[in-house]
Amino acid sequence: MFYTYDVLDDVIRMGNAFEKFFGNSNVRRHYPYINMYEENDKVTLKSVMPGVSVEDITIELVDNSVVIKGERKSLNEKTDFVRNERNFGCFNKSVRLPYEVDRDNIKAVLKDGILTVELLKSEAAKPKKIEIK
Repeated sequence: MFYTYDVLDDVIRMGNAFEKFFGNSNVRRHYPYINMYEENDKVTLKSVMPGVSVEDITIELVDNSVVIKGERKSLNEKTDFVRNERNFGCFNKSVRLPYEVDRDNIKAVLKDGILTVELLKSEAAKPKKIEIK
């Protein structure tokens, strides 16, 4: 019987070992979860952020990425939880955009725990029709 060695199996096993040792740090690294979709000349990012206020969020456009930083504050830090599935603390998420956007025309709204960021495609990124002669 032949066995093919795959180094990625070892990497995954090592990551699982680190996660067991240090706890489930994986959850905070991925928060906030972001959906990004494109329609016409606009890209929209939506993220669910329950319990986070506008004052606790910072959004920046750095190069060709949107960076969302903030803090999810605990409701009561002295509570002895019977079960706690919500993580609290600082978060930092960077999302690379598919094209260059108009830096002067960005809208961000936090309503009912949903953050919506709308970015318009820059003129340089829009397709240009070339006339054939």
